[in-house]
Amino acid sequence: MAGDFYSIALVCISGYFLLAAVSNVLYLRGATKAPRAESGPFVSVIVPARNEEGCIARCLDSLLAQRYKGYEVIVVDDESSDATADIVSGFAARDSRVHLVSGKLLPEGWLGKPHALSQGVAAARGEVLLLTDADTVHQPSSISWAVTNLQEHGADFLSGYLHQTYGMRQQGIPGL
Repeated sequence: MAGDFYSIALVCISGYFLLAAVSNVLYLRGATKAPRAESGPFVSVIVPARNEEGCIARCLDSLLAQRYKGYEVIVVDDESSDATADIVSGFAARDSRVHLVSGKLLPEGWLGKPHALSQGVAAARGEVLLLTDADTVHQPSSISWAVTNLQEHGADFLSGYLHQTYGMRQQGIPGL
């Protein structure tokens, strides 16, 4: 008898969480606006990078192909031991929107990525900060999408993964 009660309760609770998850997905898909902003607030794209020589060029190429007007790309080289900084320096020499920040030694109590992001934020000039990883490849509307949705919703913060290709997929890792 008690076993039946627990089984019914488990089914009801599972159903509730499934319904909540499905309704969240449907709401978020409906609430997300198509990218329309071609200009607006100045955007600083911050890319922490440590030993990313295999993917940083793809990331920068995609960020420099954005349709949005008025942005900079700040790459924080987090003590890379490969050619990451050299690759970024080459991009910076060709395009004034790219800035290389040489990461400082990791202070006690900090973790690498948050420390690199903190240094990028300190160097940023933008009203809007877009944080991304070095192993992503962005669609030409990525910045426009972010600015559109920040403005349309009057939001101070948003998180999105729309139309990105992750570096692991391109390296042939199964299942990604």
